[in-house]
Amino acid sequence: MDLHTQRVYASALLFFLAASCQTLNGAVIGAGNVEPDPESWDQATRGFIGRSEEGRLTIDDGSSLASESTHLGEEPGVSGVAAASGAGTQWINRQVMYVGNAGVGRLDIDTGAVVRSRKA
Repeated sequence: MDLHTQRVYASALLFFLAASCQTLNGAVIGAGNVEPDPESWDQATRGFIGRSEEGRLTIDDGSSLASESTHLGEEPGVSGVAAASGAGTQWINRQVMYVGNAGVGRLDIDTGAVVRSRKA
């Protein structure tokens, strides 16, 4: 293999690695009590963040999430926090988003993120 071919392969590998890293930046992460696991959420999911104990959901850096309805802070004395941030980040909740149903709920939406819900 000549020097030119090696450089082409090296450039292609660097481009591939850079593109791969870019797709890994965004994430949907649940911590504490988030039901069901946020990796399985779709437009038919009835999600709970802080149902029986404290829970947090983070959506960032161009990630997207869909749900049917969401409950933040479902039971008395329990807190549920959801945070969406970063350009291109979106959460589409098709029906009702309960923020602080019987507990304490908080929804943070930072610059560049979009959260849509039919009712809140």
